[in-house]
Amino acid sequence: MAANIIASTNIPKKKTFTSIFPTASEDALDLIKHLLVFNPLQRYTAAEALAHRYVKDFHDEAEEIICK
Repeated sequence: MAANIIASTNIPKKKTFTSIFPTASEDALDLIKHLLVFNPLQRYTAAEALAHRYVKDFHDEAEEIICK
């Protein structure tokens, strides 16, 4: 019974970030890929995201507050 239900469902194919954001740069796509991870232990932290090459022009450790 359960196998029939699963077999009859339409599971959409996984979309790539490139297909969703066709004009995004490789750096932007890489950052998105690391931020949109389901498991929070594997997801980028705020500090890791700020250190990413996509936001390097906006990253200034002297102006950023680190909270515990």
